[in-house]
Amino acid sequence: MFKKQKQLYKHLDEYKKNAAATFKLFIEFIEYILENGVDEKAEKLVTRISDKESDCDKARFSIEKEMFDNSLLPNTRENILEVYRLFDKIPNHCENIGFMIIDQRCSIVKDLKELIREMLKVVKRSFKLTLEASGEEISELSELRRFARNIDNDRSLCHGIERKAVKIIFSLDTFASHPGGQLAQKEIVSEISKISESCRTLMEKILLIAVKEHTT
Repeated sequence: MFKKQKQLYKHLDEYKKNAAATFKLFIEFIEYILENGVDEKAEKLVTRISDKESDCDKARFSIEKEMFDNSLLPNTRENILEVYRLFDKIPNHCENIGFMIIDQRCSIVKDLKELIREMLKVVKRSFKLTLEASGEEISELSELRRFARNIDNDRSLCHGIERKAVKIIFSLDTFASHPGGQLAQKEIVSEISKISESCRTLMEKILLIAVKEHTT
């Protein structure tokens, strides 16, 4: 995408590096609390996630400034803004989930841990594909379509895992006297699943832009 805008790509790459770092810290955080629960180290990991998410915002502002400084065509500007608006949902999800868990002191119950690990595998795969698809290296429509199919399949898989998790949450006696805890667990599962949804939505936009570029 946007092959003629080399200076802009510098800022886009900076953004993606920060988004990737945010996501990596998020995975580390979830894996940590699955083993250790919510403690001081978990809180420090969330602080690092939030700091990296702020770096994403700074890089996004640089992208916007570069676009207007270089008087890009309205259609090109709109495409870039939309891609990075959608991209930004992923580090935002990572930060929101971290704060949700830390603020509510909500360790994940034992019955959900394996399903959460399955979800992490799916969202890691989807994010990796999305990151690759947003770069200059992947330009063939056939390859982008393959990425889109894989990410769509992962979203369906993640949705299925989410449904299994919700059924378990609402069947546990653990929450009989604490329904708020039940809802908190459900919200965590739902928010992790939304990462997969955001990857799919972003991939659909990337593919749409690529199709238009190949037909004009």
